[in-house]
Amino acid sequence: MFGAVDNPKVPFEQLGNIATYVNGYAFKPSDWGTEGLPIIRIQNLSGSGDSFNYYSGTYPPAIEINKGDIMISWSATLGVFVWDGPKALLNQHIFKVYFDKLEVNPTYFRVAVEPALERSASKVHGSTMTHLTKKTFDSIMVPLPSINQQNEFASFVHQVDKSKAIVQKCIDKYDLLVKSRFIELFDRYEKVPLTEMADITMGQSPNSSTYNDQGVGVPFFQGKSEFTDTFVQINKYCSEPKKMAKKMDILMSVRAPVGAVNLTNQECCIGRGLAAITPKDEITDVWFLFNALRIMEQQISDMGVGSTFTAISKDDMKKIRIPAAPLPIQIQFSNFVEQVDKSKFIETVEPDHPAVFQNVHGFPSFGLIST
Repeated sequence: MFGAVDNPKVPFEQLGNIATYVNGYAFKPSDWGTEGLPIIRIQNLSGSGDSFNYYSGTYPPAIEINKGDIMISWSATLGVFVWDGPKALLNQHIFKVYFDKLEVNPTYFRVAVEPALERSASKVHGSTMTHLTKKTFDSIMVPLPSINQQNEFASFVHQVDKSKAIVQKCIDKYDLLVKSRFIELFDRYEKVPLTEMADITMGQSPNSSTYNDQGVGVPFFQGKSEFTDTFVQINKYCSEPKKMAKKMDILMSVRAPVGAVNLTNQECCIGRGLAAITPKDEITDVWFLFNALRIMEQQISDMGVGSTFTAISKDDMKKIRIPAAPLPIQIQFSNFVEQVDKSKFIETVEPDHPAVFQNVHGFPSFGLIST
């Protein structure tokens, strides 16, 4: 387990004792405008939406965000983010971190808190939108070595970030190749509603008392937090499922963030944050549809509505239009993407987490990394 709190070699501290966390302001749609400072919402941090609303009125200085500030989203999407944009204002459900209690390296803090939030996901409240209460948040334990050790570890993180930037350029190149091939093959075909190519099942959250991590019942997925590059990752089970997805269904995140997709390699229960898309075998190749939806993710995300948390309904999903290409052409595209993915993997062994560098160079983990 990341950051196991029973490691006697690593000093741990509660988040509430490390820093002060100021929640963003509850901006109303009537506050939004086209001029002023951008309002940072969860979708702007999670990548599910690039467009900003703006505010030109007065505001509490505590919610002002500048380049390099650390933010933590504690509702719907749990994560730690570093702001790299212009001066902006923070929306509700996101904390701005003020390091005013203990001596902490902000870069080290970012890396340490991410896995701690993952551990705390089992303590989230809400059947439709997961969120951490302030009490739970403040009690989260994170490894906190000396400031010198933090600084040393942070230098590794900076090396990783530089490597990731190089890798990301390569990934972007391959992604552009896939998009170009998609347009080349399918622009000539009629675009039909998604429901002509697949069946849609909207998720429904079971009673939280039926959740468990002991493998009782069926795998249970709630949202994008369980997604990987391709197949969804099992963290929870449910003993009394309500809505089920079939093996090799496409799961789409329909609530903040909207549009991301993964596949499931077994029958599973889906909560209200997901929809299951079942391709019609006789006319739709699952890998074609999966990759088509990945290419269309931003377009689908832009369909989301909601002032605080964006979401799409089943009716919205019916408006998604897919090229009605013959099955052999779909399979041809799927095979092309498979070959591109293989080339991408060979060329980009991505150092996604400082754990990669730690494992290679033997750098002390401070409880961040399983051993």
